[in-house]
Formats: sequence, C-alpha cells, structure tokens
Amino acid sequence: MKVRNKKSKTLITVTTLVVVSLVVSQRIYTVASSKSSPRVRLRATLETTAEDASTTLSESGEAVTLEELTDLQELQQEVLPAGRVDSTPKGFGSSAEEVQQLGGSSEQQGLRQEADPLTASLDGQTETAAEEVPLAEQQQSQQQGQGVEEQQLTDTAAEQQQPTTGKLGTQPQRHSGLEGNPSDSQLQQSPNDSTSSGSKQGTEESAQQPRLLLRYSACTGLINQYYSHLSAFSLAAVLGADLVLARGLCRDSFNHHFSMKREENEVLWSAAPPGLLLDVDGITAAWAAQGMRVLQPPAGAPLPDMAVPAVAFPAYTQPGSDPRLVARLEGLYLKPRELPELAEQAKQAAASAVEAAKRQDPALQPSLVLLDLPCTMFAVRTNSSLPLVGRVAQSLPFSPAVQSLADRIVQQLTQGGALPFNGAHLRLETDAHDWQRIMRGPGIYWRLHIEAMQEAAFSNSTQLYVACGLLSYGAVVDWNRTTHSILSKGLASAVRSKEDFLSQEELGALNSEQKALLDLLVLARAQRFVGFGASSFSFFLREYRALKYGLPKASTVLVDASRVGTDAMFAQAAVLAPPDS
Repeated sequence: MKVRNKKSKTLITVTTLVVVSLVVSQRIYTVASSKSSPRVRLRATLETTAEDASTTLSESGEAVTLEELTDLQELQQEVLPAGRVDSTPKGFGSSAEEVQQLGGSSEQQGLRQEADPLTASLDGQTETAAEEVPLAEQQQSQQQGQGVEEQQLTDTAAEQQQPTTGKLGTQPQRHSGLEGNPSDSQLQQSPNDSTSSGSKQGTEESAQQPRLLLRYSACTGLINQYYSHLSAFSLAAVLGADLVLARGLCRDSFNHHFSMKREENEVLWSAAPPGLLLDVDGITAAWAAQGMRVLQPPAGAPLPDMAVPAVAFPAYTQPGSDPRLVARLEGLYLKPRELPELAEQAKQAAASAVEAAKRQDPALQPSLVLLDLPCTMFAVRTNSSLPLVGRVAQSLPFSPAVQSLADRIVQQLTQGGALPFNGAHLRLETDAHDWQRIMRGPGIYWRLHIEAMQEAAFSNSTQLYVACGLLSYGAVVDWNRTTHSILSKGLASAVRSKEDFLSQEELGALNSEQKALLDLLVLARAQRFVGFGASSFSFFLREYRALKYGLPKASTVLVDASRVGTDAMFAQAAVLAPPDS
C-alpha cells in the first residue's frame, strides 16, 4: 500500500508495519511497508431479500410482516438505494489482515471462520419508526433523571485528557470477568509509543497526520442503544480513533403501539443525556487509559431523523472541524460486517475525504477528519471478534446512579444475600403486541413463557422478580392476572417488581429506558432467568450475565421465537461471551 506525499511528491516507505490498536492519536496516513503481506480480499456485501426478513430488531416489539415489506422497501429506496456500498480506493492505514490481529483470530478462540448468511435484515435500509422530536422537547428531556448534564465539547476540554498506557478491562471494580482472558487480550503497543517499531522519519510524519474522530447515532430502546455503542466503540478500538458518545433516547410510554409505518406508529422518542444510562466518567477514564478520547456532543445538539436509523447520521456541527473533511459510512444499520472489513472501509472513506479536500485546496493541512456513521446497531459481527468485543463491552459500564438503585433492590429482595431469586422478562406491554400476533396470539405467547419457566425449574420455593412495563402505565388488572397465573402454576413463592421496592417519587424521576436498565441490573443477578428469544433485552441479559458475573448461559432459558426471525441476526451480532465450557 502506498500513500502519496503531496509536498515532496515522493514515495516514503517504512520498514515495519504498525498494527492499528487503541492508540494515543489517530494515524490517518499510515505509511505501510512495500513488503507487507497481500491485502485481504474484502468479503462481498451480503445480499438479503424481503423474504429473508420478518422483523426489525429491538426489544420494543418492532415487528413487520412479509406483507408490509413491499411498502417498506419502496420507502427505503426513496432514502437510499438498496445495496449501496462505499467503494473508495484502498491505501488508508493498515490492511484488513493486519487489523484482524487486534480481535484475535477465530481459530484461536475456537470459533468458526465463516458466519452463516444473514437472513434477518431487510435489503437496503430497514427502518425503525419514531417521530422526530422538536429541539425544544429535546432540550427539555436533557433535564430529566439524575440531573446529569452534557458537557460542551471544545478543543481545550478535549486536550485536557492526558493519554496513559493500559489495557481495557483492567479495572476490577468496573470490568469484572476479564481477568481470565487469554494472552491475545493484550493490546498492541501504540504507534506513538517511543518503543514501538518505525523509523524516525515515520514518527515525524505521524505527528503531522490528522486525528480521526468517529461520530454515530444510537437508536430506539435501552439495549438497542447499547449495541449501537458497542459497534461504534469496537470500530474506534480497531482504528485507534477518538469518539463522540451518541446521545441517549427514551420513549414516551410502553402503552403506545409501535409500527414501522409513520401513519400507524404512536411511540415518540426524545433525546436524553448519555449519562442517564451509561457511566460516562468510567467510560471516559477507561478509554483515556488507552490514549483515546471519548467526547460528548455539543449541548443542545439536534437529533437526526430517528424514524430512519439507516441514514440517521449526526446532525450537528462539530466544534473545531472542517466541513470539507467529513467521511460517511453507509449501509451499517442491521447489516453486520466483519470488524476488519468495516475498519478497512472506514479508512478508505476517510482517505477519500482528505484527498477530495486537498484537490480543492492543495495547501490544506488537515488536523481532524470526522468519520460519521448512522445508527450502528448490529453493525459488527461480534461472534467472530469475541475477545475484542467482550473487552469493549466491559469498558461500557452502566449508570452508577441506576446501579445503586438496583443494588438496593437486590439487597432487600435477597435479605442481604440470604435468599435466592429467579428472574423473568415479560414483554406484555402494548408496544409489544405485534410479537403476540406473530407468535399466533396472546394465549400461545403466554403458554410459551410458562413452559420456559417450567424448563428453567422455577418453583414455589423461590421468589420471582419480573421485569415488565405494565405498571408503568397503570395496567394493574393485566399485572394481577399475570402474577396470579404464575403463582397458581407453582412457579414462584412470590412475584416481585421494582414497584415493590421504590417509591413513586423515585420511579417518577426515571425515564423509560432507565426503568428498563434498573430491571436489567436486578435480573443480571438472578439464579435463573427466562426471557423472550426475539427481544434484544432478553438476549443481551443472557450474554451480560455470563460476561459480568460468570453465570453459565444455561442458566438462561429463552422462549423459542424463531417465527419472529431474529435468531440469525442475534447469533451474528449480539453475542458477547463464548459458549459455556
């Protein structure tokens, strides 16, 4: 791979390849060895059809039938042509083969080299409907919750973070479960480290290279937002890029019908500071230890149109950036790719942006290049990059304020750890009714949950904590009917929920996704857990319990939801921990 130096108009070579890792500063024009290994052929973009897909993938029950797909695809084609793939030229940083070393090979981890064909995403760009929120409402939503305010992004504030050395996942209190990782979890040396390989000439040139700043959007519910963060941070880890943390979202109610068609959808999404769901300080510190900066968007930054996540690129002006130096990657939403392939395409896009800007202004000396992504939910095949993706997940802890409330509930529920409890995630709310329809009616839907509890060996000797949003909108009759059914079948000694432990004032201070997070953090410590197989919330809990607490995946029983059509997608892009040994 050769990079043209426009000042000297000569070709510069460096004798040793520098592996891209979590670096102190982004090396955009990386000088590669003329004797480097052949470039890995990028795998062709997966082609999917309407027949392959039967749902969108979120815990709020955003399902779509095959009859509805024709209308959806017509709308998608108006926004972005189906199958559009970035085709910028090669020659930006390290090769995909070199990048792949960062995640550890699939062979080393006992994983298969080839993933199954993608069968659960729509051709083109699958849409998730939500009404765009006026800026005034967005600003109002930023004042909700625990009073966490977004930090104004300035170059001065950004430079205050001093890079240090370290490894992701070495903070025991935040990142438990990483201690047992194999030796390939050791991250590569930073290219800016004085002990790293490379000539003096290469070091001097890297100091003049612009930084890469990755921006992205997170979409819909709690766990779909988390998977959006996970994909973006995993890509940033491979690129060594700085990153702007996407804004959070919350829904107005679980009692509103969700539809992918704007005219039928009732759910409204509002912006919220990311600190309401994530430990922003902890995340910033963990990544600063790798020499990478995690920033926040400017205060009051508008949301993109979240009704079309596939093209929901950041819609705000980045302080200190040059509008000519913005690269975009398209076709990421619900389109999982191998991480090295995605990194290669990102470098190509950034290189093209710089080249185009220099054609307009040959004297340009770029210091910052923006890499903008739309919603990155399930953009990365996690199953083939588990060592790296698992460490990234451990570096994204949840909100300490919500964790504290969950700790209090578990303390009372278990009487200080003396009593065990089981857990269940029951998606019975109005916004998930499409799942019941797909599963052939509410009667069969509920029977499958009862059978899953029986398979998990729930009994009347152990209490049951249930995550459900029925009481959040006053559906007391439905809740009482549900608890009676569980108790009458001998599946619990008592049925408990967050409403039994927190006051109305405390619950009222939490938005919809904070309440979901509260339930998740309690359920993560249940001795056994039952959830719905098509729910990203339930699937994530199985992975999180294994990653965070070392609980076997066999302690989770998921209702067979293969009719919904999410199994293939989850198997590729939602796995965070290896199978039980």
